[in-house]
Amino acid sequence: MNAALSPESMLRRAGLKVTQVRLHVLSLLMESPVPLAHSEVIERLPGRHWDRVTVYRTLHTFMEKGLTLRLEGGDRVWRFAARYGSHPEGQEHAHFLCEECGEMECIEEVKLAPPDPLPRGFQVRRSEMVLHGLCPNCSSAP
Repeated sequence: MNAALSPESMLRRAGLKVTQVRLHVLSLLMESPVPLAHSEVIERLPGRHWDRVTVYRTLHTFMEKGLTLRLEGGDRVWRFAARYGSHPEGQEHAHFLCEECGEMECIEEVKLAPPDPLPRGFQVRRSEMVLHGLCPNCSSAP
């Protein structure tokens, strides 16, 4: 990750105060190759006990500021992915949700772009596509 896309610079660019919880959460999301649920973020944060509510609010603040995407695959679990970091220049892409194990994977080969031109007066702020089915582990299980 280059300096221009460091978690600290991303927070500053979004007009957010740089705090330890924000740095850790954004770093984790930027390094993750897959979207993470709130519980997964808590589990993967380093070291000490992290306040669940603070982490939850942090994730939503990031979404509101455009630092992350919030994805819901129909299983009532919000998952968060950094717009920049492990994916090329924030390219929005499809995701696959395994209906058996609940894992969500990025499908970077399927790029999302709004139709051009859009109907008059419409503005796209974000796009998402979640494909549902079975992952390789679950589809080969007896």
